[in-house]
Amino acid sequence: MNAPPIINDFKLNNINCFEENHQNNPIVGICIEQTCNIENKFMCLDCIFDKHNGHFGIKSKEIEEIDNKDLKENNNLIETLNQKYNEFKKMLRNKIDEFKIKMNKYIEELYNNIIKTVNENIKLNEGNLNKIIEEYFPSKNKE
Repeated sequence: MNAPPIINDFKLNNINCFEENHQNNPIVGICIEQTCNIENKFMCLDCIFDKHNGHFGIKSKEIEEIDNKDLKENNNLIETLNQKYNEFKKMLRNKIDEFKIKMNKYIEELYNNIIKTVNENIKLNEGNLNKIIEEYFPSKNKE
């Protein structure tokens, strides 16, 4: 069973800003300034100038490109893992089939050996029984 491909429809600029009076503005980036003390790191164009002026940021398009690259790599990894899993299942099925064949041969040999031993014991017992009968009840033709 193969895993379905992961579909990523996430677009950062589809999210509107959370800041007051900026709610109609799409997010265009994220602040990555290490010294930034502002809790909300999402930036619309107004935030860039009002709240994060002079801060380093990363554009939403760059984040999406990184995300898409990671997604493609993850999909490739999932496909590789699925192939390895299917190969393992096939190898395991072959080993189970080989084991069944060996067990069937072993059981058949065991059965044949038991039957042979039982038949040999029956012949021995018949032979001994015939000797005993002849010894204690001799044939009238021999006299």
